[in-house]
Amino acid sequence: MSRYDVREYLEKIYKLPVRDVRTVVQQGEILWDVPRDPRNRRALWKEEDKKYAFVYFKKGFEVEIPELCPNKDETVAENTEKMKDETERRIAQRNKDHVNHDRAGIGELFG
Repeated sequence: MSRYDVREYLEKIYKLPVRDVRTVVQQGEILWDVPRDPRNRRALWKEEDKKYAFVYFKKGFEVEIPELCPNKDETVAENTEKMKDETERRIAQRNKDHVNHDRAGIGELFG
């Protein structure tokens, strides 16, 4: 997107008072076959270039940041603990399902 596209996008869709938009293109990192020899090296891989847009708003404009976590009862630590327990439960279930997948007809008596 060009700076004009970013400006139009923010003004038309979000109705934000944009004063100025500046864009910067950052070159992606290059992986060389011999990094220390600049004369004989060849590029093996190059990451995608990244484009950043710096948007300046008109004077006196205040941004209202939406609340990301509407349930204030649950804290981040509780959510993390819930996710950790759920992950451990899923891993245990997956291991239980795949431990004896090749012993289908033997039964519970032998393991």
